[in-house]
Amino acid sequence: MEEAELAKVRFTEALRDHEAKQREVLKKALNQSDTRLEVIKAALLLAEKNAAEASAKIDHLEEKLAEITMKLHKVEEENKVLKGVNAKLEEESKERVAAASLKSNQALNKLAHFQEQASIDEDELKATIQLLKSQLRDALERAEKAETAALIANEAQVRLLSQTTSLEQKLRITERDLASATQQHESEMNNAINLAQNRETELKATIDDIRQAHEMQIEKATGLLNQYRSLFQRMREECQHNVEVFDSTLTQLDKRHQLLQTEAKIAREAAAVNEAERDRLHKETAEHLLQTDQLAKRVALLEHSVSTKNNQVCNFRIFPRTK
Repeated sequence: MEEAELAKVRFTEALRDHEAKQREVLKKALNQSDTRLEVIKAALLLAEKNAAEASAKIDHLEEKLAEITMKLHKVEEENKVLKGVNAKLEEESKERVAAASLKSNQALNKLAHFQEQASIDEDELKATIQLLKSQLRDALERAEKAETAALIANEAQVRLLSQTTSLEQKLRITERDLASATQQHESEMNNAINLAQNRETELKATIDDIRQAHEMQIEKATGLLNQYRSLFQRMREECQHNVEVFDSTLTQLDKRHQLLQTEAKIAREAAAVNEAERDRLHKETAEHLLQTDQLAKRVALLEHSVSTKNNQVCNFRIFPRTK
């Protein structure tokens, strides 16, 4: 009985020591897991901070890029306005040149009409003069032939001379009108040409000024755009590098996290094994205790039986049977 109790006590103490050791190992594993998880959390927070900074830089660059784009659109709008002004000036120049050309054509037509009319009048005048000369010759011949017709011939000659004078006056008037029309046409043509040349010079100067201003604005905007593009490219490379570092760090943290998960899984499996072992030991201990109780009961029964037999023997000895 004492040995069974001692064995029971020793087994219970050994079981407690084993459970304490298993709890200590599990506690250390959990502490290590907590420490590694804290390190992972700190690394993740740092990575999130770096990512937030990179995102802020990217947002800032995007805002600058949007501002540059707006400036470029504004320059393009100004360019469109300048092109519109240029087109309007060119249209006005074309209209004025067309008007001058129309006036010139009208003057040329008028001059051609005057020339044609003068040519017609001159031909008529020449024909009339030839006719008059012929008539004059006929009249002179008739005057020489007939003195009676001298008065009539003289009157006809006076009449013809009057007509000739009138025709000569018409010819002079026609020549004067022709010269005046020619001079007026030349003056109008010179004025139109001078006006067109002056307007063309003004338009060329205005177009050159607009082109120079536009080229300066384009050059300035291009330089500013190239500068911001270079800055944006550099910041993009830095952000890409930071993202690569963040990805690498995140990959390492994932690997560490997986390793810690594996270790935690191993620790949980070990804890489960220890728990199963503890349950088995508890079960075995319970069985041993049950067996011990059964043995104790059997021993008690045996002791009781032995005691009974001893009492019977003693009674038999004290009271022997009679034959």
